Amino acid sequence: MSGFLQKPTVKIFIQAATATALGYLAYYFIKSRESHRGIFRKHPRSHRKFKLIKRIVLSPDTRLFRFEIPENEELGISVGKHVKAHAVVAGKEISRNYTPISTVNERGFFDLVIKVYFPNDEFPSGGLMSQQMDSLNIGDEMEFSAPYGTIEFHSDLNQFKVSGGRTLSGLKNIGLLAVGTGITPMWQLIQEMIKNESNTTTITLLYGNRYEHDILLRDRLEKLAKSNPTRFKVFFTLSKPDFTWDKENGRIGKEMIAKYFPAKSIDACFLCGTLRMMDDAKTHLTSIGHNPSNVFKY
Repeated sequence: MSGFLQKPTVKIFIQAATATALGYLAYYFIKSRESHRGIFRKHPRSHRKFKLIKRIVLSPDTRLFRFEIPENEELGISVGKHVKAHAVVAGKEISRNYTPISTVNERGFFDLVIKVYFPNDEFPSGGLMSQQMDSLNIGDEMEFSAPYGTIEFHSDLNQFKVSGGRTLSGLKNIGLLAVGTGITPMWQLIQEMIKNESNTTTITLLYGNRYEHDILLRDRLEKLAKSNPTRFKVFFTLSKPDFTWDKENGRIGKEMIAKYFPAKSIDACFLCGTLRMMDDAKTHLTSIGHNPSNVFKY
């Protein structure tokens, strides 16, 4: 009789232990997922300090800064959103928006590429924020808040959400137009779209700068275009090229825009750069047949 009772008892005990173990696993899995949702998803627009852990000189006036995210968390911003850097310079509070070039689901750090605007005859004070960041040493902290911006992209849905609550889905061909540091949100978008193999959207990027050494992320852009020739094409133009330059030259104007962004083959265009550049580009795009409601400014 005791043997008859023992087997069901052992079976029940094993079932209970298994259920308990599975419960603990589920709990820790959920907690783990929650802990990696990202700092600024859990605390939007909060001000947080991040430690500088790497600094790379990319050119005489361009730097890559890597900031540590505590506890191996994600930053917690969507593709297309910016972080805002905060500092006090000469007793004055200043801030500036930057778009990380690291992927949004990167854990433990985020990367910013910054062009340092040194004082010159045209701009005697230079860029206060960029010079402040350039003065940072490894181990120093910088204050940031996030997220900011009017455009975000959701890779799993192949969907853009823009200001006003509008949603764009199923775009077959998009045009990206950037100048200078305006490449950073474009790079974040491009790498997110390309890495999703189910996304078949084709991307055309026209990127303008003054000098060849000003071209940010050039190696990465060219490498990605070479490995994804049917998905991504990049074209460079310089307003002040030297005699060795064999690509487009001149400022981005109506003729160049018509060449690379014909209205019949581009569903939507995204712009990032100076306000004047974006205003002029939107005017040119509209004049060649693009619907102005499908032209978006970062």
